Amino acid sequence: MVIYDNVPLLGELQSYKGGDNRNMEAYRIGDHVVAADTEEDARHFYREEVGKDAPAEIEELSVSLEVPAGEGKTATIRDLMNKIIDERCAWLRLGIPCELHWPFIITKLK
Repeated sequence: MVIYDNVPLLGELQSYKGGDNRNMEAYRIGDHVVAADTEEDARHFYREEVGKDAPAEIEELSVSLEVPAGEGKTATIRDLMNKIIDERCAWLRLGIPCELHWPFIITKLK
């Protein structure tokens, strides 16, 4: 399969990249909301990106929870996650290598 000619459906792409069909989850770590496949991935990503160790207890959040989305607006975690995944899919369509399931910071609370 060549992803430059035809962009495959998400499930096909994950299969092509050796991934699976699990959904990313949202985790509150300190004042950040992080999207990752697992709590362990979220902890590792937080340590690398923020430069601090995650607290012993982190909270898994519902993707239906509304959080700040900038400029005084709010959006659900699901909407913000989908926006980032859509951007990553667009990069793939342009031929730019990108991991769909790489963790990312959804928003910062406070």
